[in-house]
Amino acid sequence: MLASGCADTDELDDPASLGQLDQEIINGIVDQTHHAVVAVFGNGNACTGTIIHKSGNIGHVITAAHCGVPQQVVQGNDYNDPAYVYPVLDYQMHPGYTSAPVNDFMVVRIGSVGQATPVIPAMTPAQDNLGPGTQIRHVGYGKSGPSPGTENTIRRYYDGQIASTQPLTFSYNQPSGGPCSGDSGGPQLTLGTERVAGVTSTGDQNCNIMGTSGRISAVYDTFIMAYINGTPIQPQTCDQCQQVALNGQGACVGALEACANHSVCNALMDCINACTSSTCVQNCANQHSGGITLYNAIAGCICDTGCVTECVDEPICQSSSSSSTSTSSSSTSTSGTGGAATGGGEPIGGAGGAGTTSSGDPAGNSWLAGDTEDQKYHGTIVQSSCATTAPGRAAAPLVWLVALGLAVAVGARSRRSR
Repeated sequence: MLASGCADTDELDDPASLGQLDQEIINGIVDQTHHAVVAVFGNGNACTGTIIHKSGNIGHVITAAHCGVPQQVVQGNDYNDPAYVYPVLDYQMHPGYTSAPVNDFMVVRIGSVGQATPVIPAMTPAQDNLGPGTQIRHVGYGKSGPSPGTENTIRRYYDGQIASTQPLTFSYNQPSGGPCSGDSGGPQLTLGTERVAGVTSTGDQNCNIMGTSGRISAVYDTFIMAYINGTPIQPQTCDQCQQVALNGQGACVGALEACANHSVCNALMDCINACTSSTCVQNCANQHSGGITLYNAIAGCICDTGCVTECVDEPICQSSSSSSTSTSSSSTSTSGTGGAATGGGEPIGGAGGAGTTSSGDPAGNSWLAGDTEDQKYHGTIVQSSCATTAPGRAAAPLVWLVALGLAVAVGARSRRSR
């Protein structure tokens, strides 16, 4: 029933959409309230997670370790029509994870969050009074059953109750509805005052008997908050700062959208994105000169507002323009920086973690919530370095720092003095 699950990388063939899963939630109700429940994409895989913490423009998402390396987090009732796309700054899999469901947790650090970014807090040990009969709500984007044929990208929920608890996990019966393959990382929420009590991990093969989730309170202090509070947020590079400024609720999203929504500026971005030389950039500027002002306004926002300190040494952010072409900021690798994932085994058909140990199929011929053999993913993931809040719109890479020829050629940007 739940959350979007991991996907088959062989099926990434439709560049027109963010992505589409082949299944949805079992007997789930369309959910338009749990906006903190998000889709987590990476390496062709799709999972669900929950924003559990934010501070300043940094947020933290809890999901399942077996989902593998995350690249981007998407917020929206339908992840094909996202409200926000957040860049992944870092992540950490539970160091004790080897196979689901024990320690099947991962915390993902995201940028570009704002005051309006929703949060559902994680359950603390003091708040955990879970037991048989406790009412819970499953939320996510995943399958409606074990068989193919019912596509879904819409977040749904289903109410159930806990059948049994263990120190590290809890289980629930689901004869009428509940999680199925593809629901990796989705939350089990307590009713009333909502808390994230569990993270979807595994269940029976036909998704109609039982499921098991990791128990949040068991790792709240030793893993979740230890990572959030104990792992310093390193000073951002110019490239990382740009990702934050141009995504989600970042400072320069407005400038980026103004260009993306202007036909000539949008054509200029598309043209420059295909360039590999300053001559090509010059030709694009000549062909789409009507978009130059809006295009350079993005760089102006980065230099003067969004990343004043982080990008101060970039030639285009200095008071005098440079005639040279720079490629030093063209990095596109944003996921997992600093987030060493130890022991991240690869479940059967699942996305796996960053470790080298391969775990077997969970006992009882069960499904793993991120099983890619059961749930295909179609579409091109919007890379976290070039996403915008415009629904389904992939923004331009930060080419003004990669190909400085544009600013040099047109001289359209008058840099303010700091």
